[in-house]
Amino acid sequence: MIIYLGNKLAEKGKNPTAIDTLGKRLQECYPTLIRVSSKSNFVLRLLDMWWSILINRKEVKLVIIDTYSTLAFTYAWTSARLCRMLNIAYLPIIHGGNFENRIVKSKKKVTEYLLGAQNIVTPSAFLQRVISKNLSFKAVIIPNAIALKDFSNSGSATFQSTPRIFWLRAYQELYNPVLAVQIIHELKMAYGIAAELIMVGPDKDGSFAKVKAKITELSLENNVRLHQGLPRHEWVKLATSCSVFLNTTTVDNTPVSLIEAMALGLPIVSTSVGGIPDLVENQKEGFLFSTGDHVEAAKLIFQIHQDADLWQKVSTSALGKAETFDWQKSIKSQWNLLLDNYD
Repeated sequence: MIIYLGNKLAEKGKNPTAIDTLGKRLQECYPTLIRVSSKSNFVLRLLDMWWSILINRKEVKLVIIDTYSTLAFTYAWTSARLCRMLNIAYLPIIHGGNFENRIVKSKKKVTEYLLGAQNIVTPSAFLQRVISKNLSFKAVIIPNAIALKDFSNSGSATFQSTPRIFWLRAYQELYNPVLAVQIIHELKMAYGIAAELIMVGPDKDGSFAKVKAKITELSLENNVRLHQGLPRHEWVKLATSCSVFLNTTTVDNTPVSLIEAMALGLPIVSTSVGGIPDLVENQKEGFLFSTGDHVEAAKLIFQIHQDADLWQKVSTSALGKAETFDWQKSIKSQWNLLLDNYD
């Protein structure tokens, strides 16, 4: 038996995360796998995780712990401690572009957490380097996965001389959604281009209102379309009508949203933070710019829309990169190799 600890909040109507998706896929491979927890309340979720370990302690062979650098690290660290007390093997999956800060703040706890692990998995070379540099531990890279069939049946983006830009993240300061609006304004003022921006995501910290205010301030009501939570088939339809994917985040690792965008043939224009340069090779699958630099970002978007051959070359490279993240073709076998001894 395997227990998988992580958010299972898609059942509560939340947008499915990489944790929701991976847990479900692993359960299809290992029918005895137990996924925990769907509790929305943090304390109840923590207790649910501990209880699942305790009541299954005689049967469970491995506990997989999806680990982030935020408040969720509390359940990861304490659950690992419980596993050590009960002599149960555990495997952390390290996520989050901000994990290095967690190491700096809690080096003793993180060291103890990883030292007792059976294996350490991370989806990116970036976090592998962070863990090696700061703690001298070796992590195995198993990338985040997508189901390519979910996107190959949707068609691909096509070149457009006037930029139609797609943005898909949470409206949250961490992802800097206001910058996307500033980039549209720069395209208008510096290049005389009436670009269109479509933004999709849930509001996490009030940033949705800040985005609306910036749109009004810059008189871009006719240029920006805002959506909050949309089901996959709806945002995919919007994305395939666009010509570029914009990522404005200030901290990141290996976001599934960029992989999904590449699967639709969208060239990427993104900040060059965290693990992004490992995911998107500059001038191959997309173009990278410095965090917060709306002038540089607008210039890159302008340039790629002046050259249809360049756009097509980047789009083709993006599609090729997305194929390496397909669950059935690539990622499933990597997990099977790691977990088959624990089923």
